[in-house]
Amino acid sequence: MPMGLSVSKMATLTFKSQLKDRLYYDQYEYNLTFRLTRAGFLRAKTHELLDDRINWHNETRYKWSGNISEQDRKNLHDFMDVLQGLNPYKLVLTTDHVYIYSNSTEDLDMLVALPYVRYASAHQAVINRPRDTVLLTEPQHRYRTYLKERYMTKESMDVLSKFLLSRKDCFRITNDLRRKLAKGDNFYTMSHYFVDHDNMEDLMMLQIVCPGIVRKTLTIQAK
Repeated sequence: MPMGLSVSKMATLTFKSQLKDRLYYDQYEYNLTFRLTRAGFLRAKTHELLDDRINWHNETRYKWSGNISEQDRKNLHDFMDVLQGLNPYKLVLTTDHVYIYSNSTEDLDMLVALPYVRYASAHQAVINRPRDTVLLTEPQHRYRTYLKERYMTKESMDVLSKFLLSRKDCFRITNDLRRKLAKGDNFYTMSHYFVDHDNMEDLMMLQIVCPGIVRKTLTIQAK
């Protein structure tokens, strides 16, 4: 059984709207994000594996990152049990954070009331546009292409910089991306970087000079 729920946290969640072109993972309407210490260890699929990984962590050179306390261990085991009783969901874990996607607000209300869940935020996917589109006020271009998050060699980054910065008539580049390209000393592209453009031929050229750089392309529509 899960640990006692916190009475002070039992209020129904308030979901902030996230305007999207589809549900989360094409399936879930709601998302809950919260901090859970050592959440990454929940990638272990059983209680036995969880204990093995915690014990190994506490006994090896990874001690520099701090031992996992017995209370944190209990919290992780309890949360693993709680997950077994939920309706279908999608779980994404980082070191100390949980991202859970669900169609059950009751499940998410229950999770946020757990005594070891902290700094929770809840969102609801609100579909306000056709799939694979982005809505802009007075759009100036037809397409928006997002780049992949990836490390690049200096040579590859130089090629990307030269290609985009020399084609201002073809691509609108965000200020953040423009500064990175112009500076020339950072070789990591982020998934929120994008360029706007009018012709798919320009996109094809980008893919030729920098293979694998394109994450997705959306059609721009006016609000």
